[in-house]
Amino acid sequence: MFALIGTPLILIGSLIWWKRDVGIAANGVSVTATIEKKGKSVSGMRNITLRYSVNDVSYKVKKSFSSIDFDDKNEGDLVDVIADKRNPKKVMLDQ
Repeated sequence: MFALIGTPLILIGSLIWWKRDVGIAANGVSVTATIEKKGKSVSGMRNITLRYSVNDVSYKVKKSFSSIDFDDKNEGDLVDVIADKRNPKKVMLDQ
């Protein structure tokens, strides 16, 4: 039963994430963000609070990232992100 319900939900969620990331990449600007807070790793994901500026406006965003990307980073470290010019609160890691 779970497979009948879970599989379509996973596919829809993956499509939404993919579309969001493609939109950010297509309309994004590369900026440097400071890690303000690093949460605990849970199921391979970690909540990270980032602070960065786009067009001289400061943004603070809390977002879940893969723990692998942040295991070797500490609060205060700098990371490169891509912020969506249309909505600068949407970011993804610049890899």
